Amino acid sequence: MYRDVARLNIPWGWKDPRNTFILPLWLDLFPEARIVHIRRHGVDVANSLMRRGRAQSAAQKIYNSSRMWHWLRAKRGSFVASPRCDSIRGGYSLWEEYVQEAEKHVSALRHHAFEVSFEDLIAHPRSVIPHLCRFCGLPDDDYAMQRVARGFNRDRAFAFQRDSQPQAFAE
Repeated sequence: MYRDVARLNIPWGWKDPRNTFILPLWLDLFPEARIVHIRRHGVDVANSLMRRGRAQSAAQKIYNSSRMWHWLRAKRGSFVASPRCDSIRGGYSLWEEYVQEAEKHVSALRHHAFEVSFEDLIAHPRSVIPHLCRFCGLPDDDYAMQRVARGFNRDRAFAFQRDSQPQAFAE
């Protein structure tokens, strides 16, 4: 529908943690951008990265079963596919690097950045979402906020506490 995001006259955005390290490039293109940093507990992030990295489709299993396929197939980068994310410790250290970089951005951007805890957002959406809406210049539509809040899976907050391996790492 739109061929140029710079011409959009509606609020828009995207979520991609990989943008943390290239944010200055995006800010050159969109200097008035509002940045939302949602900080999730590091052990939950590390566990999620590890689980996604280990979940393989049938095609991936075939591909990984033979070294020949590795050389013939084009490579696509992804931090989830990194051997670093094969362990909670490796994923956690990656999370730490991302959080350190995000903290620098939040500090430097001051009023153009909004930081919120993932756990607070999903535990208390009705108190957090209005602040987020105001920051983003969105209307305080109570019905829309309630609809968004209902979509949150509260079990994702501190999920490591229900899983022995990441729980042991967190202690």
